[in-house]
Amino acid sequence: MGDNESLHNELAAYVSYREEGGYEEYKKRQAMSNMDYLGYQKKHLNSCYTHLNEYIAKHPMVSEQFKYYHRNNYRFDVASRLMQRRFKLNRRERERFPEGFMEYVNDSLYQNKPVKPYTLVREYLSFMRDFIGYEGEGKRTGSTSVYHVEVLFPLYEQGRIKLDDEELKHLRQFEAIKNDVDKLTANKADSLQIQKAQKTFVEVMQNINPIFESAMKTISKEEVTELVGQLLAKRSINTELSSLDVMDIDPLLKDLFELRQFYQLLDRKKTALSDDMMKLVKERVSDPGLREPIVKLQDYYSKLSKQDIHYTESLKKTDHLKDAKDADVLFAQLTEPYKNKVVYIDFWGTWCGPCRQQMKYVGEVKEALKGKDVIFMYFANRSPEKSWKNVIKENHLSGENVVHYRLPEEQQAMIERRLSIKHYPTFILMDKEGNIVNMEAPRPQQKDQLVKEINKLIAL
Repeated sequence: MGDNESLHNELAAYVSYREEGGYEEYKKRQAMSNMDYLGYQKKHLNSCYTHLNEYIAKHPMVSEQFKYYHRNNYRFDVASRLMQRRFKLNRRERERFPEGFMEYVNDSLYQNKPVKPYTLVREYLSFMRDFIGYEGEGKRTGSTSVYHVEVLFPLYEQGRIKLDDEELKHLRQFEAIKNDVDKLTANKADSLQIQKAQKTFVEVMQNINPIFESAMKTISKEEVTELVGQLLAKRSINTELSSLDVMDIDPLLKDLFELRQFYQLLDRKKTALSDDMMKLVKERVSDPGLREPIVKLQDYYSKLSKQDIHYTESLKKTDHLKDAKDADVLFAQLTEPYKNKVVYIDFWGTWCGPCRQQMKYVGEVKEALKGKDVIFMYFANRSPEKSWKNVIKENHLSGENVVHYRLPEEQQAMIERRLSIKHYPTFILMDKEGNIVNMEAPRPQQKDQLVKEINKLIAL
């Protein structure tokens, strides 16, 4: 229907080419060398074109838009598959694709760009995301790591701490030598040069550490963790943006991929961006219309942070257990108050997309078990307080039968090791006696299966 009714009907009538073979064939392809995989995808693309041309021969009246749409989507589907191979490279060793591999990607795929609107070719943006990521890795300089002492810079700028001239001199020396080490490492300088710079860096750090220790007497560990997170985010964003700056990309696409970096950061952290970061958004993307999604999400998390949690008693304090060193004893103390109830445990983290995705289904599970003897218990892994509270508020995860723990990192890790938690989210079921009965309990998305299992345990 609508202005493009004819094109829509053409697209709906066409059955796209599908390669033969199931999962076993897929695994064999994934095990190929990069050049063998390139050869396979070239043949696959030719098969796609043959399939399309045979269809056009039988339906010669199809529109040019139809031909353009399918030719380019076939092409960039293959392009996207090829660039997905970058995740199989050894990033620690800075492994790169063979020369012939990227020659084909550049000459046959990247250089022959589709015309706007880019969204008509659905696979193009997926390809560009990975292409930019790969090319950017080869052009980046500097480090995205953050040293704990770097929080002294924002603390001093905010007037939170005072530094004399000598201390400021040491800080500037630290910053200069750190930049030198990063550049030498990125440029693969002579090992002796790097060792010499690193030796100087260690000497400078000896002057900085006492300054840091003195400053930390008035600053909480939580604040330091948050500041380090902000510095990491800003450095990572700047690194990504700098790689975009040295690539030949359409200005509109460049803006879109820059916005994507900020949007993903907001969505991952679940808290408003810092003033510095929002300033960077405005500097990089001048069009207010393009910035609108970021501004809206920023406003949403700013307001969410100021809202109260519906049932604050769900957030349990564990200060009285701070000296606990035995995982079994600690876990027993945390779960003991809920004996005679079935306990559904979720090991998760605010940084974990699949964890947050499952939380959207919890409301239906809670409704199905309303008034029954069940406790929903959450253990948050490496989750900053603001992000943690925002996720709880956003998903309405509080109530009389909901318990949230955000343990110190050492205690959280201790319990996870004891329970062999290897992935997130992990869901566990405990019976009314406090015994773990299922280490791989159904997810909230599997509502019917989960409710059935919980009801069985309640009935025992």
